Amino acid sequence: MTLVSDDAIADRLYRDNYKTIRQYVDILVSRGVDWGLIGPREIGRLWERHILNSIALESLIPEGCRVADVGSGAGLPGIPLAIQASPHCSKPLTCSSVLTQRTVFRKLATAASYSRP
Repeated sequence: MTLVSDDAIADRLYRDNYKTIRQYVDILVSRGVDWGLIGPREIGRLWERHILNSIALESLIPEGCRVADVGSGAGLPGIPLAIQASPHCSKPLTCSSVLTQRTVFRKLATAASYSRP
């Protein structure tokens, strides 16, 4: 269940991947806040401030390129961008961080987002 209201713009932008991005947002809102990766005041503006801003970069990614999000923390902008831009990239988008907790969170979030029916 998404604690953040659904956004019609995100639904149109993500099309077939909307369910996947919603699952990521669910995890970000719950575990991301619990683990201190995002602040509780960010929940109400998560779609417009973080998710939609993340995919604004998609049009700048040349087809067939490799992309890295260095210092991605909770996976922003990397995970939303990877979900949206995956058809354009020849290799998966790489997210990196020096803090183990953030790396563990991103692994959990991506595994859960991509494995749900």
